[in-house]
Amino acid sequence: MKRALYGVAVLAATALAQAQGPGSSGALPPEPPAPPPAPSATPPAPAPSAAPTEGAPLSPPAPPATAPPAAYPPPGGYYPPPGAYPPPPPAPPPEPVRNVSLTLSPVHLLAPVFELTGEVRVVNHFGVAAIGGYGSLTVEGERFKVWEVGGQLLAYPMNPFHGLHLGAELLYVKVDADDLQSGTVRGSGNGLAVGPLVGYKVLTAGGFTFVAQGGVQYIAARAEASDSAGNSAEADDQKFIALLNLNLGYSF
Repeated sequence: MKRALYGVAVLAATALAQAQGPGSSGALPPEPPAPPPAPSATPPAPAPSAAPTEGAPLSPPAPPATAPPAAYPPPGGYYPPPGAYPPPPPAPPPEPVRNVSLTLSPVHLLAPVFELTGEVRVVNHFGVAAIGGYGSLTVEGERFKVWEVGGQLLAYPMNPFHGLHLGAELLYVKVDADDLQSGTVRGSGNGLAVGPLVGYKVLTAGGFTFVAQGGVQYIAARAEASDSAGNSAEADDQKFIALLNLNLGYSF
């Protein structure tokens, strides 16, 4: 039995030696190399670049996805240097506030009657005026003393206390004489006038004031006279008359 096993081993060894061929070291033959992997549809991510070596040129950084807004104003631009343009003119000073107007009627001085009007600003677009006068008036060679007292209500629709105004005037007038017809007759009379008016007031920055007014008035007048013999007479009259005021003065 041992000799049979020994013979089988010799035959196996001989067959193995023939299979390896001459010059073989007796090791097993190498396995065939694995096939290359199939290409992927997604390209591989680039490998991180190594830190640049000293002296190597630096590549510029990639631009950001959204560029930052430009600085405004750009440095050194759009603003002129100091002194390039003259400074703007100063603002004009505010107009002084006027609350009172004192005016005189030059036309009445021809009589002569001294008629003075004083107006006060109640609110910006509304004023109240008082009228007073004293003097004398000559009618058909006879001279009468004259007293006047009255007032006005005035509204300024466009400007406060000056410019166009609308209103009404009420005026009471009394005349008196005790030496008519060489001192033998005494006479007196009085009248009340009322009516609307429209006017315009010019008020300068220095305070000079000019007022022009026109309108219509209803007047009711009564006159009476008596002589040294005891005789007397009376007369009444009502009518519409024109209103005209031209005044000059000052406002403060």
